[in-house]
Amino acid sequence: MKCRYIFRIRGQIKVTELRPIYVHGSTFEFLQEGGLLSHLSVMVPANGPNDVPTVTPNPSPGVKAHINVPAPSFLFVRREVRAIEALLSVFGVQQIDLNRFKTTWIPESEEEKASIPLNDFSTDVAAADAETVLPLPFDLLARCVIAADEATDVEMQLAFFRKGIVSFYEERFIEAIYDFYFFLESMFGEGQFKKHGIEEAFKKCKPLTEAIKKVMANPSVNVTHRQDELESFLKKYAGMSVDKIIEHIVELRGFLHHHTAKRKDTWHPEDHKRYKSEAHLLRSIACCVAIETSLALLYKPKVIEAYGRTFVAND
Repeated sequence: MKCRYIFRIRGQIKVTELRPIYVHGSTFEFLQEGGLLSHLSVMVPANGPNDVPTVTPNPSPGVKAHINVPAPSFLFVRREVRAIEALLSVFGVQQIDLNRFKTTWIPESEEEKASIPLNDFSTDVAAADAETVLPLPFDLLARCVIAADEATDVEMQLAFFRKGIVSFYEERFIEAIYDFYFFLESMFGEGQFKKHGIEEAFKKCKPLTEAIKKVMANPSVNVTHRQDELESFLKKYAGMSVDKIIEHIVELRGFLHHHTAKRKDTWHPEDHKRYKSEAHLLRSIACCVAIETSLALLYKPKVIEAYGRTFVAND
């Protein structure tokens, strides 16, 4: 039995010829679209008892089956692909996406073929379904246009928030943490740049401390409704005081800002899932602050008056 992983390549790189490359008992093969490298296929042995997917009937109502999808030799594959990505970066590769990929099991006998209940599995981030997205009331859309002049003083700060949201939903959690932190620092840091000064500025800022209290009061609503993610989040942050959360945020930013390969606990720039709970924390706090900041502008008397004059009077 073989297991093949296919990773998408981002970048601009063209190769004179393409042939399979056999290393460490595995087969590496580059694929191309439009004359440029587009995918990397890595095929590894899958002969262990836990190397093939299983489908188990689930007695719970509404759930037909429990599907277990193993990842044979994935730690080895991830290590190799990261190194390949690093070496090819000097020739035009921007990313080999280890977060979204396709896994295929390839049987080498009829017996193996009969033992596979699932041949292909893909990990990806699904696009939003328009039917499930709550509509934004027109008056809020209009107020965003009317209040644009009023928002120039916070546009730069909110740009960090917007970039953080993009990074979060693309599962680039380390970048998301940076952007959300810079949003909070630019809003409430009072120009401080040393650790103690930032902590003190944050601790005395009521909008920030109130946002933290709101997040921690109901994390299943304000952080995530996904049970596994919520459990990981609560394991780290349940019972932590507001001051301790602020100290943790500042410490985290300092840890991610300074990097050395000599530290045993150092972080890898592509190891985003390691910081998912931290990104959830910063995102939730930043969301509370951003919403309050925006609503304060959208409901200024002059904005309400302009909206009424333009739309309500004409209805």
